[in-house]
Amino acid sequence: SSHKKKTEKERFFRPKDGFEAAFGKPRPEFRIMTGADARFTVDAPSGASALVVVGGWHGARDKNVKKYTDEFNKWGVATVRTIMPGHLTFSPVNSGRAAFTRDLLLSTRAARQTHGLADKPLYFMFMSNGGCWIWATMHVEGSLDGEFADLGEALSGVMFDSSPAFMTVGSGAKVL
Repeated sequence: SSHKKKTEKERFFRPKDGFEAAFGKPRPEFRIMTGADARFTVDAPSGASALVVVGGWHGARDKNVKKYTDEFNKWGVATVRTIMPGHLTFSPVNSGRAAFTRDLLLSTRAARQTHGLADKPLYFMFMSNGGCWIWATMHVEGSLDGEFADLGEALSGVMFDSSPAFMTVGSGAKVL
């Protein structure tokens, strides 16, 4: 791979000059390509400058997460969006989350290859508990250093939108 292994600091890149400095000026034209796996939606503007993988929050609807990816698309950034099903998000066992996360990484790799993004920066954006479980599962499984080391090497940054909250029976019932 032409990408060098990123340091922890480089993985958590925050552009000093803001979004435009990192991704370029917005472009309104784009084409939508939906992946073969309906759990993962790929929106790839023509000539995209980067790929952002967005993991939505627990209980989100696709139309809600799509509002975020639409903004990236307007800036000429390709996206993969997903929402981990609730039965996996709060499962006491990791096997379902691991399978879901592996499928997401396979879809991410396919999107990079299919849309000519293999040499473009890769970013992850995780939202609340649902998204952060995807990130945690990548670490538990060692995904970005193992089977998906190519994605780990290409990873240019990770964004978090709302940190996950510690769930108890009482606080979980209030949220739901």
